[in-house]
Amino acid sequence: MTAVSFLSAYAANSVDINGFVQDYAKSPVSGASVSLVGEGLKTETDDKGAFALVKVAPEVSDSSLVADSTKKTQLLTRRLHTAGAYDVYAYRAFDLNGRAVSKNRMTRNVNRYLLKPVTGEQGNGSAVAYAGENRRVLLKETESFSDTLVVEKEGYLTQRIAVTSASQSVEVTLDTVPKAFFTKRGEGGSSQTVAQNSAIVDFNFAFENCDSVIVEGLPAGVTATVIVSKKSVNFTGTVTAKPGEYTYTMTTVGGYTTATKSGKFTVTEPVVVVTPVQTELVADGYASLNGGTTGGKGGDTVTVSTYADFKAAVQAKEAKVVVVKGTIRTTDGDGYGLKIASNKTIMGKDSSATIYGGISISGVKNVIVYNININGTYPNPGPSDGIDISNKSTNVWIHYVNIWNAEDGNLDIKGQANYITVSYVKFWYTDKNHPHRLNGLIGSGAANHPEDFGYLKVTYHHCWFSTLVNERMPRVMYGIAHVYNNYYNAPGNLYCVGVGSYASVYIENNYFKDVNNPINFMYNIYAYILQKNNIFDNTTGTKDGTASGVILGERYITTDPYTLKKDPEKITSLPYKYTLDNAKDVPAIVQREAGPHNLK
Repeated sequence: MTAVSFLSAYAANSVDINGFVQDYAKSPVSGASVSLVGEGLKTETDDKGAFALVKVAPEVSDSSLVADSTKKTQLLTRRLHTAGAYDVYAYRAFDLNGRAVSKNRMTRNVNRYLLKPVTGEQGNGSAVAYAGENRRVLLKETESFSDTLVVEKEGYLTQRIAVTSASQSVEVTLDTVPKAFFTKRGEGGSSQTVAQNSAIVDFNFAFENCDSVIVEGLPAGVTATVIVSKKSVNFTGTVTAKPGEYTYTMTTVGGYTTATKSGKFTVTEPVVVVTPVQTELVADGYASLNGGTTGGKGGDTVTVSTYADFKAAVQAKEAKVVVVKGTIRTTDGDGYGLKIASNKTIMGKDSSATIYGGISISGVKNVIVYNININGTYPNPGPSDGIDISNKSTNVWIHYVNIWNAEDGNLDIKGQANYITVSYVKFWYTDKNHPHRLNGLIGSGAANHPEDFGYLKVTYHHCWFSTLVNERMPRVMYGIAHVYNNYYNAPGNLYCVGVGSYASVYIENNYFKDVNNPINFMYNIYAYILQKNNIFDNTTGTKDGTASGVILGERYITTDPYTLKKDPEKITSLPYKYTLDNAKDVPAIVQREAGPHNLK
């Protein structure tokens, strides 16, 4: 039988938890606090990120009878025998009168003992004589060990790791505290100078590492919409606040840190919009050339409210200013666009004056369409185009007009028409199922109208291409077009400005917002594109052309008469004077002014 011996301080733990701490870049983290919560051990990592938490159980003696006055018990612990690699121990608790209170039995792996040699240093696991006795220090190995290792350092996320062994190595990776921040998006500046009653240039901020954002201090009329799901703050609106400076602040909410961002709106006196009356009309752009465009100036002024009176007035041989009151339906005629004679001005009496159907400016000269609505007939039958300009018509000016829902094109210019300006016109459609939302041609067909080369000189400026316009804003074939200060906002479209078949287009200072293919070279046939100083706000796709101008594609070779042996004209300047607005101001200007007004 194995001799009985006794151990002391059975209840004490022995712990050896060590390892190192690093960041996600695999660099050591020094000075990190490392603690074992249950055992009450704590240390810091060294310059290599290493740490060690060690607690050694008391020295084992042959016998132990320890009185605990607090619990009024005595604890007797003794080793019963050795079974293979294990020592078997039993302990009993007695009250102070010697009566047994409890008892238990546990095993301890003999290889888990550390020896204490004569020198007082920890041994290597072999028996060492100490003062003539075989005395050992016990590393307690319980059937279950559970504690929490906490690693923390300022600037990093605290790590809490479950520890299930009293002796183990741990590799800890700390992540830096994610800081909240803002990222500016959109073309509009975070600080803007805006006239009272004018729209700001929309912009937005993305926010990260926070739950939401609070915006304070905006001027009246400007809204900041926080979209938590998209982590975005969208700024939009028309300023109604009194002139002055308004500093706004964004502050993040939630997250580990707080970020702030400020901007300023400087509100100036309102812009006084003076809507020109007919006697003040002076054509600009290409319509100002070739003798100018004066419409019915010098002729009689007649106000009409019926189709019959309107037809008689616009088809008279002499110059006339024809003022439309209410709504006139050209569908009361033969169903085609009503033909307009030369030297006519057609204008609305106020912003509600409307032509339902369409008009045809064909083979005539010197026509102004001003301050009126042209309502196409789709989905009902009627004229193909809202306005058709064709058959060598010259000097036509479309000014302050709304055109929408035509069967084919809202405004088509073709058939060697020339010296035309389209200004302050709003285009749109109301039915997404309309199969032909093709807004405006300059030149028909594709590569089969070389006779148009040298004609089709057209200026588009301060126009608004709006809801559901799909393409042709405009599309230019063979002609020469100057496209400037227009606002493109037709989400879901196919393309905006299309250029092909020997066309030359000068595109500048436009604002493209939420559209596809802003400037699109078509058909791989010679075409010239110069485009500069345009703003592309949340657009996708092609932006063809260069700031110095470039001929794209190749010569179209086919049977006569369609082969054109000339090159597109390289336009780097315009033959008329004009004033450019800054592209960033275009949305506010165009949305405020395009379309008809109430005249004074």
